[in-house]
Amino acid sequence: LDSLLQEMLKVWIEALLCLVLSVLCQARLSDRSDIGKCGYNSLESPVFHDSGEEKFFNDTVIKGGGCAFPTKMVILGAQGAGKSSLANSFLGWDVTITDPLPFPVGHGVQAGTLNSSYASGSWIGLVGSPGVTIVDTPGFNNSVGQLEDLVWLLGELEEVNAFILVFRYKDRLSSDLTNSLKSVGKLLGNMNKNLAVVVSFWSFSHKGEADREARRMTRRRYENQISNMLKEVLETDIKVPV
Repeated sequence: LDSLLQEMLKVWIEALLCLVLSVLCQARLSDRSDIGKCGYNSLESPVFHDSGEEKFFNDTVIKGGGCAFPTKMVILGAQGAGKSSLANSFLGWDVTITDPLPFPVGHGVQAGTLNSSYASGSWIGLVGSPGVTIVDTPGFNNSVGQLEDLVWLLGELEEVNAFILVFRYKDRLSSDLTNSLKSVGKLLGNMNKNLAVVVSFWSFSHKGEADREARRMTRRRYENQISNMLKEVLETDIKVPV
């Protein structure tokens, strides 16, 4: 009986959270400033000149700015998983670049991302490659405010092509992150078909490879573990690519 009551309470809390977020987001969407559409692979848009945008990587990446490319990706994951580093890499960052980054990167327990934000540029910084808009998110801790902020931004962007879950090697999928993923899915529709996982901190050093060999952990085995875990927690039959 106790377990049944706990399950009913959990379902009720999730439903209440979704309801609260829906009401808050509808109130904010009524007076939002719409994000326009950029060209296929060009940042030249009159909207940029009046929106207080920030420019990075020799003006090849623009953060904010009032328009987004048709291709949009959202980076999700726990704090410290490497979300912002991956988001910056999608826009052309590499270890040789020492300039300021579109998405601040935290170190240790210090969070680099406190609110959801977006930046646009060419895919992995290659000249002539298609333009892409990347949305970086904070490490959700079941905060209504953070979820509201993300849903509001995604509502402005109107459409998302892919959700990327950054999962740190050896980490566990926390209940907070699981609930956040479920809440976003319920508010925005089934995102499991557009979800992929990137494993971070998979060391290719001799020590890292020796550690995995001692654990008998291969890349394929870990992929299956993550995929099966997501099937269970997200209650889906879809095999999420890892």
